[in-house]
Amino acid sequence: MSLENKVKEIIHEKLGVKPEEIEANEPLFEDSTEAVEGVVAFKQAFGIEIGANEIKPDHTFNQVIEILKSKGAAV
Repeated sequence: MSLENKVKEIIHEKLGVKPEEIEANEPLFEDSTEAVEGVVAFKQAFGIEIGANEIKPDHTFNQVIEILKSKGAAV
């Protein structure tokens, strides 16, 4: 499984968004609460350290993937 697919799976599990509905260049989260939930889930899934403010609601899927890669996230 790729990092991208794993992130889509996490978003689906935590926020109920279907993987096929996630657009690469659209904001991934609707608000700051969802973004924080995503950060917590990413930290748990990938065993990485990432600050709550590093991923913001207006970050796109592609931006989130790049942030996770920069933190050492891998599948």
